[in-house]
Amino acid sequence: MSTTHRTPVPPREEPEQALSPGQLLRREQQARERNAAHLERVTTLVAEQQELSTGLRQDLVSLQEAGTELEALSAAPSGGMLEALVRRFRRRQEILARRSIAEGLLQRYEVVTVRLRRASAFSDELRLCALELQQEVDGLHQGLARDRASARGAAERVLELEREVERLEEDAGRADSGGARALDGARFDLRGAALSLELFEAAATSGSQQLPPARELRDTVQSLHEEMAQFVLAANATTNAAGRRIQALGMAADAPLVVTELQASLAELGEAMEHTEHYVEEARRLMDHVLPDLSARLQAERETQAVARRLAEPEPVALSRAEARAMAERALREDAMAEVESWLES
Repeated sequence: MSTTHRTPVPPREEPEQALSPGQLLRREQQARERNAAHLERVTTLVAEQQELSTGLRQDLVSLQEAGTELEALSAAPSGGMLEALVRRFRRRQEILARRSIAEGLLQRYEVVTVRLRRASAFSDELRLCALELQQEVDGLHQGLARDRASARGAAERVLELEREVERLEEDAGRADSGGARALDGARFDLRGAALSLELFEAAATSGSQQLPPARELRDTVQSLHEEMAQFVLAANATTNAAGRRIQALGMAADAPLVVTELQASLAELGEAMEHTEHYVEEARRLMDHVLPDLSARLQAERETQAVARRLAEPEPVALSRAEARAMAERALREDAMAEVESWLES
Protein backbone atom coordinates (compact mmCIF):
# COMPACT_ATOMS: atom_id res chain seq x y z
CA MET A 1 0.00 0.00 0.00
CA SER A 2 1.56 3.26 -1.12
CA THR A 3 0.98 6.69 0.29
CA THR A 4 1.13 9.98 -1.53
CA HIS A 5 3.42 12.55 0.00
CA ARG A 6 2.40 16.14 -0.50
CA THR A 7 4.51 19.21 0.09
CA PRO A 8 3.03 20.94 3.13
CA VAL A 9 1.56 24.36 2.49
CA PRO A 10 3.22 26.93 4.76
CA PRO A 11 0.77 28.49 7.19
CA ARG A 12 -0.38 32.03 6.50
CA GLU A 13 1.49 34.56 8.61
CA GLU A 14 -0.56 35.71 11.57
CA PRO A 15 -0.80 39.50 11.83
CA GLU A 16 0.62 41.31 14.81
CA GLN A 17 -2.01 42.67 17.13
CA ALA A 18 -0.31 46.04 17.67
CA LEU A 19 2.84 47.92 16.82
CA SER A 20 3.96 51.13 18.48
CA PRO A 21 6.27 53.76 16.95
CA GLY A 22 8.86 52.93 19.60
CA GLN A 23 8.76 49.25 18.67
CA LEU A 24 9.18 50.09 15.00
CA LEU A 25 12.13 52.33 15.75
CA ARG A 26 13.78 49.57 17.80
CA ARG A 27 13.21 47.05 15.02
CA GLU A 28 14.81 49.37 12.49
CA GLN A 29 17.75 50.03 14.82
CA GLN A 30 18.29 46.31 15.35
CA ALA A 31 18.11 45.72 11.58
CA ARG A 32 20.71 48.44 11.00
CA GLU A 33 23.02 46.88 13.59
CA ARG A 34 22.64 43.43 12.02
CA ASN A 35 23.28 44.82 8.54
CA ALA A 36 26.40 46.62 9.72
CA ALA A 37 27.69 43.47 11.46
CA HIS A 38 27.03 41.29 8.39
CA LEU A 39 28.67 43.79 6.08
CA GLU A 40 31.72 44.06 8.33
CA ARG A 41 32.07 40.28 8.50
CA VAL A 42 31.77 39.85 4.74
CA THR A 43 34.31 42.62 4.19
CA THR A 44 36.71 40.78 6.49
CA LEU A 45 36.10 37.51 4.62
CA VAL A 46 36.71 39.16 1.24
CA ALA A 47 39.98 40.66 2.51
CA GLU A 48 41.03 37.23 3.80
CA GLN A 49 40.07 35.66 0.47
CA GLN A 50 42.23 38.20 -1.35
CA GLU A 51 45.22 37.56 0.93
CA LEU A 52 44.79 33.79 0.64
CA SER A 53 44.44 33.86 -3.14
CA THR A 54 47.48 36.10 -3.52
CA GLY A 55 49.55 33.77 -1.34
CA LEU A 56 48.39 30.71 -3.26
CA ARG A 57 49.29 32.33 -6.55
CA GLN A 58 52.80 33.11 -5.30
CA ASP A 59 53.29 29.60 -3.90
CA LEU A 60 52.13 27.93 -7.11
CA VAL A 61 54.34 30.19 -9.21
CA SER A 62 57.31 29.30 -7.00
CA LEU A 63 56.58 25.60 -7.33
CA GLN A 64 56.19 25.82 -11.08
CA GLU A 65 59.31 27.91 -11.56
CA ALA A 66 61.33 25.26 -9.76
CA GLY A 67 60.76 23.09 -12.82
CA THR A 68 63.37 25.10 -14.68
CA GLU A 69 66.03 23.47 -12.50
CA LEU A 70 64.75 20.11 -13.63
CA GLU A 71 65.05 21.14 -17.24
CA ALA A 72 68.69 22.05 -16.68
CA LEU A 73 69.34 18.78 -14.85
CA SER A 74 67.66 16.62 -17.47
CA ALA A 75 69.21 18.39 -20.46
CA ALA A 76 70.86 15.89 -22.74
CA PRO A 77 74.66 16.10 -22.58
CA SER A 78 76.56 16.78 -25.76
CA GLY A 79 78.32 13.83 -27.37
CA GLY A 80 82.06 13.27 -27.72
CA MET A 81 84.92 11.21 -26.37
CA LEU A 82 85.64 13.55 -23.48
CA GLU A 83 82.02 13.46 -22.36
CA ALA A 84 82.05 9.70 -22.47
CA LEU A 85 85.17 9.57 -20.30
CA VAL A 86 83.85 11.86 -17.58
CA ARG A 87 80.21 10.72 -17.63
CA ARG A 88 80.68 8.08 -14.96
CA PHE A 89 82.38 10.60 -12.69
CA ARG A 90 79.42 12.99 -13.07
CA ARG A 91 76.93 10.33 -12.14
CA ARG A 92 77.28 10.90 -8.39
CA GLN A 93 77.06 14.69 -8.77
CA GLU A 94 73.87 14.31 -10.81
CA ILE A 95 72.31 12.13 -8.12
CA LEU A 96 73.21 14.64 -5.42
CA ALA A 97 71.91 17.53 -7.52
CA ARG A 98 68.67 15.68 -8.17
CA ARG A 99 68.19 15.06 -4.46
CA SER A 100 68.89 18.70 -3.69
CA ILE A 101 66.29 19.81 -6.24
CA ALA A 102 63.82 17.26 -4.87
CA GLU A 103 64.29 18.64 -1.34
CA GLY A 104 63.69 22.20 -2.54
CA LEU A 105 60.61 21.14 -4.47
CA LEU A 106 59.33 19.20 -1.48
CA GLN A 107 59.63 22.27 0.73
CA ARG A 108 57.69 24.36 -1.79
CA TYR A 109 55.10 21.59 -2.11
CA GLU A 110 54.59 21.51 1.68
CA VAL A 111 54.05 25.29 1.69
CA VAL A 112 51.39 24.88 -1.02
CA THR A 113 49.62 22.08 0.85
CA VAL A 114 49.53 24.16 4.05
CA ARG A 115 48.00 27.04 2.09
CA LEU A 116 45.47 24.70 0.49
CA ARG A 117 44.43 23.43 3.92
CA ARG A 118 43.85 27.04 4.92
CA ALA A 119 41.82 27.52 1.76
CA SER A 120 39.73 24.45 2.58
CA ALA A 121 39.03 25.72 6.11
CA PHE A 122 38.24 29.14 4.68
CA SER A 123 35.76 27.55 2.26
CA ASP A 124 33.99 25.97 5.25
CA GLU A 125 33.87 29.36 6.97
CA LEU A 126 32.33 30.90 3.86
CA ARG A 127 29.69 28.16 3.84
CA LEU A 128 28.75 28.85 7.47
CA CYS A 129 28.54 32.57 6.78
CA ALA A 130 26.32 31.95 3.75
CA LEU A 131 23.99 29.80 5.89
CA GLU A 132 23.77 32.53 8.53
CA LEU A 133 22.98 35.13 5.89
CA GLN A 134 20.32 32.83 4.45
CA GLN A 135 18.73 32.67 7.90
CA GLU A 136 18.74 36.47 7.95
CA VAL A 137 17.08 36.60 4.52
CA ASP A 138 14.51 34.00 5.56
CA GLY A 139 13.76 36.01 8.71
CA LEU A 140 13.24 39.13 6.60
CA HIS A 141 10.80 37.21 4.39
CA GLN A 142 8.86 36.03 7.43
CA GLY A 143 8.81 39.50 8.96
CA LEU A 144 7.69 41.06 5.69
CA ALA A 145 4.87 38.52 5.32
CA ARG A 146 3.79 39.17 8.91
CA ASP A 147 3.84 42.96 8.46
CA ARG A 148 1.85 42.71 5.23
CA ALA A 149 -0.70 40.48 6.93
CA SER A 150 -0.93 42.99 9.78
CA ALA A 151 -1.31 45.87 7.30
CA ARG A 152 -4.05 43.93 5.52
CA GLY A 153 -5.90 43.37 8.77
CA ALA A 154 -5.50 47.03 9.76
CA ALA A 155 -6.71 48.16 6.33
CA GLU A 156 -9.81 45.99 6.57
CA ARG A 157 -10.43 47.37 10.06
CA VAL A 158 -10.08 50.97 8.81
CA LEU A 159 -12.64 50.44 6.05
CA GLU A 160 -14.98 48.64 8.45
CA LEU A 161 -14.78 51.47 10.98
CA GLU A 162 -15.15 54.08 8.23
CA ARG A 163 -18.44 52.49 7.19
CA GLU A 164 -19.52 52.35 10.83
CA VAL A 165 -18.69 56.03 11.37
CA GLU A 166 -20.61 57.02 8.22
CA ARG A 167 -23.62 55.03 9.37
CA LEU A 168 -23.53 56.59 12.82
CA GLU A 169 -23.12 60.08 11.34
CA GLU A 170 -26.21 59.57 9.20
CA ASP A 171 -28.14 58.59 12.30
CA ALA A 172 -26.67 61.43 14.40
CA GLY A 173 -29.67 63.74 13.91
CA ARG A 174 -32.08 61.31 15.46
CA ALA A 175 -29.68 59.53 17.79
CA ASP A 176 -29.86 59.85 21.56
CA SER A 177 -26.87 60.28 23.86
CA GLY A 178 -26.07 56.58 23.41
CA GLY A 179 -25.70 57.10 19.64
CA ALA A 180 -23.37 60.05 20.18
CA ARG A 181 -21.29 57.94 22.49
CA ALA A 182 -21.04 55.15 19.89
CA LEU A 183 -20.05 57.68 17.19
CA ASP A 184 -17.35 59.15 19.39
CA GLY A 185 -15.99 55.69 20.18
CA ALA A 186 -16.03 54.67 16.51
CA ARG A 187 -14.09 57.79 15.52
CA PHE A 188 -11.52 57.07 18.21
CA ASP A 189 -11.16 53.46 17.05
CA LEU A 190 -10.84 54.66 13.43
CA ARG A 191 -7.93 56.94 14.30
CA GLY A 192 -6.22 54.12 16.18
CA ALA A 193 -6.71 51.71 13.27
CA ALA A 194 -5.36 54.32 10.82
CA LEU A 195 -2.24 54.75 12.93
CA SER A 196 -1.76 50.99 13.12
CA LEU A 197 -2.12 50.76 9.35
CA GLU A 198 0.49 53.47 8.83
CA LEU A 199 2.89 51.75 11.20
CA PHE A 200 2.49 48.32 9.59
CA GLU A 201 2.83 49.88 6.14
CA ALA A 202 6.08 51.54 7.27
CA ALA A 203 7.32 48.24 8.72
CA ALA A 204 6.53 46.40 5.47
CA THR A 205 8.27 49.09 3.40
CA SER A 206 11.33 48.88 5.64
CA GLY A 207 11.40 45.08 5.34
CA SER A 208 11.09 45.17 1.56
CA GLN A 209 14.00 47.64 1.39
CA GLN A 210 16.20 45.42 3.53
CA LEU A 211 15.67 42.27 1.43
CA PRO A 212 17.64 43.13 -1.77
CA PRO A 213 20.95 44.05 -0.08
CA ALA A 214 20.62 41.09 2.30
CA ARG A 215 20.11 38.73 -0.65
CA GLU A 216 23.03 40.28 -2.52
CA LEU A 217 25.31 39.88 0.47
CA ARG A 218 24.24 36.24 0.87
CA ASP A 219 24.76 35.52 -2.84
CA THR A 220 28.20 37.15 -2.74
CA VAL A 221 29.36 34.88 0.07
CA GLN A 222 27.73 31.83 -1.53
CA SER A 223 29.58 32.51 -4.80
CA LEU A 224 32.87 32.89 -2.95
CA HIS A 225 32.25 29.57 -1.20
CA GLU A 226 31.38 27.72 -4.40
CA GLU A 227 34.41 29.04 -6.29
CA MET A 228 36.84 28.39 -3.44
CA ALA A 229 35.49 24.86 -2.89
CA GLN A 230 35.85 24.00 -6.59
CA PHE A 231 39.34 25.46 -6.69
CA VAL A 232 40.49 23.54 -3.61
CA LEU A 233 39.25 20.26 -5.07
CA ALA A 234 40.99 20.81 -8.40
CA ALA A 235 44.21 22.24 -6.95
CA ASN A 236 44.48 19.44 -4.39
CA ALA A 237 44.32 16.80 -7.10
CA THR A 238 46.99 18.55 -9.18
CA THR A 239 49.39 19.32 -6.33
CA ASN A 240 49.01 15.84 -4.85
CA ALA A 241 50.06 14.31 -8.16
CA ALA A 242 53.05 16.65 -8.28
CA GLY A 243 53.90 15.84 -4.65
CA ARG A 244 54.02 12.10 -5.29
CA ARG A 245 56.43 12.64 -8.19
CA ILE A 246 58.56 15.06 -6.20
CA GLN A 247 58.99 12.43 -3.48
CA ALA A 248 59.87 9.82 -6.11
CA LEU A 249 62.41 12.09 -7.76
CA GLY A 250 65.11 11.69 -5.12
CA MET A 251 65.02 7.90 -5.22
CA ALA A 252 63.98 7.20 -8.79
CA ALA A 253 65.93 4.61 -10.70
CA ASP A 254 64.69 6.08 -13.96
CA ALA A 255 65.10 9.76 -13.19
CA PRO A 256 64.42 11.08 -16.73
CA LEU A 257 60.97 9.44 -16.75
CA VAL A 258 60.07 10.87 -13.34
CA VAL A 259 61.37 14.29 -14.35
CA THR A 260 59.21 14.25 -17.46
CA GLU A 261 56.11 13.27 -15.46
CA LEU A 262 56.85 15.88 -12.80
CA GLN A 263 57.32 18.61 -15.36
CA ALA A 264 53.93 17.68 -16.83
CA SER A 265 52.36 17.89 -13.37
CA LEU A 266 53.92 21.28 -12.70
CA ALA A 267 52.67 22.53 -16.06
CA GLU A 268 49.14 21.56 -15.01
CA LEU A 269 49.41 24.03 -12.14
CA GLY A 270 48.94 26.79 -14.71
CA GLU A 271 45.17 26.31 -14.61
CA ALA A 272 45.18 26.60 -10.81
CA MET A 273 47.16 29.82 -11.07
CA GLU A 274 44.60 31.20 -13.53
CA HIS A 275 41.90 30.49 -10.94
CA THR A 276 43.85 32.33 -8.25
CA GLU A 277 44.19 35.29 -10.62
CA HIS A 278 40.41 35.27 -10.99
CA TYR A 279 39.90 35.15 -7.22
CA VAL A 280 42.28 38.04 -6.65
CA GLU A 281 40.47 40.13 -9.27
CA GLU A 282 37.05 39.16 -7.88
CA ALA A 283 38.11 40.10 -4.35
CA ARG A 284 39.39 43.44 -5.63
CA ARG A 285 36.08 44.07 -7.42
CA LEU A 286 34.12 43.25 -4.27
CA MET A 287 36.31 45.47 -2.11
CA ASP A 288 36.32 48.40 -4.56
CA HIS A 289 32.76 48.36 -5.87
CA VAL A 290 30.23 45.80 -4.58
CA LEU A 291 30.65 46.20 -0.81
CA PRO A 292 30.94 50.03 -0.88
CA ASP A 293 27.80 50.14 -3.03
CA LEU A 294 25.93 47.93 -0.55
CA SER A 295 27.09 50.12 2.32
CA ALA A 296 25.89 53.25 0.50
CA ARG A 297 22.51 51.68 -0.21
CA LEU A 298 22.06 50.70 3.42
CA GLN A 299 22.99 54.23 4.46
CA ALA A 300 20.47 55.69 2.01
CA GLU A 301 17.83 53.34 3.40
CA ARG A 302 18.51 54.57 6.92
CA GLU A 303 18.11 58.17 5.79
CA THR A 304 14.75 57.49 4.13
CA GLN A 305 13.15 55.62 7.05
CA ALA A 306 11.40 58.71 8.38
CA VAL A 307 7.87 57.42 8.99
CA ALA A 308 8.57 55.79 12.33
CA ARG A 309 10.56 58.80 13.52
CA ARG A 310 7.69 61.15 12.59
CA LEU A 311 5.16 58.93 14.36
CA ALA A 312 7.39 58.78 17.43
CA GLU A 313 7.30 62.56 17.84
CA PRO A 314 5.44 63.91 20.92
CA GLU A 315 2.55 65.20 18.79
CA PRO A 316 2.39 63.24 15.55
CA VAL A 317 0.12 64.53 12.81
CA ALA A 318 -2.88 62.24 12.51
CA LEU A 319 -4.16 61.06 9.16
CA SER A 320 -7.44 62.48 7.97
CA ARG A 321 -10.31 60.10 7.37
CA ALA A 322 -9.88 60.48 3.60
CA GLU A 323 -6.15 59.75 3.86
CA ALA A 324 -6.78 56.75 6.08
CA ARG A 325 -9.40 55.37 3.66
CA ALA A 326 -7.09 55.89 0.67
CA MET A 327 -4.21 54.19 2.49
CA ALA A 328 -6.41 51.26 3.45
CA GLU A 329 -7.64 50.77 -0.12
CA ARG A 330 -4.09 51.01 -1.46
CA ALA A 331 -2.83 48.52 1.13
CA LEU A 332 -5.47 45.99 0.13
CA ARG A 333 -4.69 46.44 -3.58
CA GLU A 334 -0.95 45.97 -2.98
CA ASP A 335 -1.59 42.92 -0.82
CA ALA A 336 -3.75 41.36 -3.55
CA MET A 337 -1.09 42.08 -6.18
CA ALA A 338 1.65 40.58 -3.98
CA GLU A 339 -0.42 37.43 -3.49
CA VAL A 340 -0.98 37.08 -7.25
CA GLU A 341 2.76 37.52 -7.87
CA SER A 342 3.56 34.83 -5.31
CA TRP A 343 1.20 32.44 -7.13
CA LEU A 344 2.86 33.20 -10.47
CA GLU A 345 6.34 32.61 -9.04
CA SER A 346 5.42 29.28 -7.42
